[in-house]
Amino acid sequence: HPFDWDSKEVRLRYLDLNNGHVVLTSGSGHKSVNPEKKPFDWIFGVEELRLDSVSYTMYSSSMPYLGSGIEKGRITRAKVDIGREFVNADSVNLKGGGCSILIGNADRADKGPVVNTTKGEWEVRVNNLYLSNSRFELNNSEKKAEKFEIALSGIGVLIDSVYNRSRIVKGNLRELTFVQDSGIYMKHFSGHVDLDSAASDVVGLRIITSHTNLVADAALEAPVGDAAGGYPFRVSMKGSVGLSDIVPFYDGIPDAIRSKRLNVDASLVWSKEYLSLRKLKLDMENRFSMEARGNLESLNDIENITGSLELHGRTDSTLFIRKGAKNREFNIPAHTEVYADFKAYKGKIAPVVRIGNRNALLSVLGYCNLISKEYDISIRADSFPVQRFIPGDIGRDLSGRIKIRGKGYDWRRAVVDAEVDIDGFVYNKH
Repeated sequence: HPFDWDSKEVRLRYLDLNNGHVVLTSGSGHKSVNPEKKPFDWIFGVEELRLDSVSYTMYSSSMPYLGSGIEKGRITRAKVDIGREFVNADSVNLKGGGCSILIGNADRADKGPVVNTTKGEWEVRVNNLYLSNSRFELNNSEKKAEKFEIALSGIGVLIDSVYNRSRIVKGNLRELTFVQDSGIYMKHFSGHVDLDSAASDVVGLRIITSHTNLVADAALEAPVGDAAGGYPFRVSMKGSVGLSDIVPFYDGIPDAIRSKRLNVDASLVWSKEYLSLRKLKLDMENRFSMEARGNLESLNDIENITGSLELHGRTDSTLFIRKGAKNREFNIPAHTEVYADFKAYKGKIAPVVRIGNRNALLSVLGYCNLISKEYDISIRADSFPVQRFIPGDIGRDLSGRIKIRGKGYDWRRAVVDAEVDIDGFVYNKH
């Protein structure tokens, strides 16, 4: 018999849900729940649940619209224990799924009273989850200047060993594929996800698109919801990133390199207090290469900052950086070497910067005390081709020395002593 009244269980061999639609509209009031009320603690089990054209719609103040549904679905060996707030299934297979979300301003939402309880933290376990031929849309209802939209189609997902309870999420993502509305084709996305109440880890992440091939590991010493709290964050990655995959999200990439790939090899640890840059290598074929490493402490207390950073780079062709005042270009010419060494000890900083090549050089040496606001900076130029960095009529081939000593950063009150010695400078052919 499917009903066991003594153990409060319902067991079914199969169940069909066809052409079903649920609509939920949240109100602004709050209904009191009598904690003494006898709980509904039945257990429901079904060997096979078949879904056909099932959908769900919700309206609320913080989320003006949420619509979801599936064309076909099959769930096997499912069990729902309402008393223990537990859901378990052997497999979930969904086809033709869709989800559309319109987000409003959460600040306007009526959040109601905060209740400190673990009640309602359902535990969900699924051995295998498979989703195919699905779509996802996310929009916001804010002003045009703040408007954003995400649209994905052809979504395919395969996950093993899914576990969720409150903010704890674990699973082995074996495959994720989709097409983004701007044309990005995610051929493969996989990795092991472990997000719990103490730490968040993503291990063996693999991303493959038509232009990107990247592997990465990431770990946060806090729940993922607290990522902005400045907790230590570790990340390592290696591979290549197609800049054409970034353009839909950031259109400031120069046209000349939008079709290029950026090769990355990086390992770092970052928090609000320190940065440990174990390795950072970036290069773009026929364009540039760069390496950096170092450690900095007391990032949240600039007057006590301590550590060192070292950077070395080289350009293989002219790099267009940006347009500044009066639409003037700023470039880094081909075959330019850049070296920078930054040392700091309890707010006392000593930078060394060299830009140029064997025929021309610009060097900057200095000392700055962030506590006393004293500084001593020396700049030397040897046949430095200003015109190649800033095209136009600004001049060319600067040679000379500038030495600046002073105290204070506000030019209206600062006490500054400057020495300028120009050995050579060509302006308008003079």
